[in-house]
Amino acid sequence: MALVGPYGGAEAIYESTIDKGLGPCLHAHRDDVKGVQVHPLEGRLRLHLAGRMGRAWRLPLTRPNSWASLDHLEQACVARLGVPYDLLGAFQARTFGFGWTRRFRRTRTDANRKFYCNEFCLDVFRDIGWAGAGVIPSNENPKSTVALLVKRGICDEPEEILL
Repeated sequence: MALVGPYGGAEAIYESTIDKGLGPCLHAHRDDVKGVQVHPLEGRLRLHLAGRMGRAWRLPLTRPNSWASLDHLEQACVARLGVPYDLLGAFQARTFGFGWTRRFRRTRTDANRKFYCNEFCLDVFRDIGWAGAGVIPSNENPKSTVALLVKRGICDEPEEILL
């Protein structure tokens, strides 16, 4: 799960990942970054076209509905660049979470935060006021995140991108 938006005047994709095969991160100018990164959108689509990545899905946002909210979205994404990847979050998402992992992860502060892919997106949406202050990103997995975003009217149902 990732967010598409502007970065330096161009379309870019923001995501939390440990994949090193994406090319240099626009923010760190290196390709060995693990965690929240930003890459040119065109390059990421090329990887999908080449069959290097799995299926691609699009969650059509019903927001932002103004240039100001788009700027706020970009600022929130940029503020999280470099935050480490959350391997425990990846484990929890694949195992539907064990109670002890949720308790451990809920106690995080901004100083020791880490993001799995959907946690990054939900944290951004919560920060800019779309997801609601009561949302705890570390309690969600990608599937529940999509359901939450659709239910709250942040996006429409997912659409597969046929490349």
